[in-house]
Amino acid sequence: MKFSTKSQYGLRAIAYLSTNQVTPLKVIARKENISPDYLEKIMAKLERAGYIRAKRGSQGGYFLAKRPEKIKISEIIKTLEGDVSLVRCLARTGYRCPRQRVCKTKKIWKKIKDVLNSTLGSITLADISKKI
Repeated sequence: MKFSTKSQYGLRAIAYLSTNQVTPLKVIARKENISPDYLEKIMAKLERAGYIRAKRGSQGGYFLAKRPEKIKISEIIKTLEGDVSLVRCLARTGYRCPRQRVCKTKKIWKKIKDVLNSTLGSITLADISKKI
């Protein structure tokens, strides 16, 4: 599985905010080497989800809306990517696999998905910030 740049950049941007005060989008984009236009779309999603807030004005920018230890990486990825599924039959899209009753690998894919989600759910933004 490969996470999109949306998740990669979103995590980098929010990790940057966890170690800084109110920061303009242009500064985050420059420091993290992300296109400002693309970052703006990512930040808008994170703001709608309640993880960050924007302060307007000359001293404005983005800042965390929650403490870093309250933000789980799984929540950020789900906000930016949607449901994390490795195979189509485990996605929550209403797809019904014609091999569902006889598939020998579905249990393996489900186990891998559960481990991935558990791992992502156990890491907070504070954990990432400790390593920056």
